[in-house]
Amino acid sequence: MTILITGAGGFIGRHLIEALLHSGQGPLAGLDQNPPAKFPVKFFCADLRDDRAAAEAIGRIQPERIYHLAGYSSNARSFSEPATVIRDNLGMAVNLLGAVAKLDKPCRTLLLSTAQVYGDARGRLREEDRPAPLSPYALSKLGMEEVARFYHRTCGLDLVVTRAANQFGPGQSDEYVVSSFARQLLELKMGLRRAELEVGNLKAKRDFIDVRDAVSGYLLLMEKAEAGQTYNLAQGRNLAIEDLLFQMIEFCGLERSHIKIRVSAGRLRPEPKAEAVISVARIRKLGFRPRIKLETSLRDLLDYWGRVCAKVVSRK
Repeated sequence: MTILITGAGGFIGRHLIEALLHSGQGPLAGLDQNPPAKFPVKFFCADLRDDRAAAEAIGRIQPERIYHLAGYSSNARSFSEPATVIRDNLGMAVNLLGAVAKLDKPCRTLLLSTAQVYGDARGRLREEDRPAPLSPYALSKLGMEEVARFYHRTCGLDLVVTRAANQFGPGQSDEYVVSSFARQLLELKMGLRRAELEVGNLKAKRDFIDVRDAVSGYLLLMEKAEAGQTYNLAQGRNLAIEDLLFQMIEFCGLERSHIKIRVSAGRLRPEPKAEAVISVARIRKLGFRPRIKLETSLRDLLDYWGRVCAKVVSRK
């Protein structure tokens, strides 16, 4: 059974490939715009924003399962590029699913959306609740979901959508909040920056899940999810961003009182008016349970940035 991962060279894609290889599934194919070095599976280079390129790649690969991870993924940058994020994420979904619809054999596709589509919704956020996105990125993902529902409804495609919480873990770009903290702290510890951290709204509370737990959820959904359904994928509890930061400061052996914390306007985002919690009742019925402790996740992320910063130090 040929399994295709779009956006295979990205943060989530690499962890997903590792989990698929570990479970003995395959053969695997990766699709992305640029071939990464030493890629562990057969790689196809194609831009899903190009309908012809998408059709050609899907036709050559002939997948029976697709994990669709490719897309514009930066919530922060989407505010300065709203047209780009909406065009890219909707266009990729249309081109991919249009190509899947032309396959001669069934193909199950899991599309990665985001819990940020709920935006200003309140209370316990269930899949049937009305979304209220607060960013162009979240809006683009909601549009992608509608594209998926259209193809499921009109072409009978076997599609599943998952709304994932904030994922983090080793290998993540510092464009994202927890990884940004980790990099700044390791640079500070190794003398690569002064004792000042640049942050956004530390009082905000969000649901964070280790990428490796999230990947386990994707594998579960591929096997057990009901076609045409949407599933939240999260811890089901919120954490204050400042608590994560203070834990990492402690793990690094640094003194909080010696670090200046500076709030950067460029890191502030629109926040929901009231705290809401993502419901995980639907995916729990399939057997999903996160297993990685928060301390382990944070230490693994710090270890990753420690290795990155050590290479910088060695080159000086």
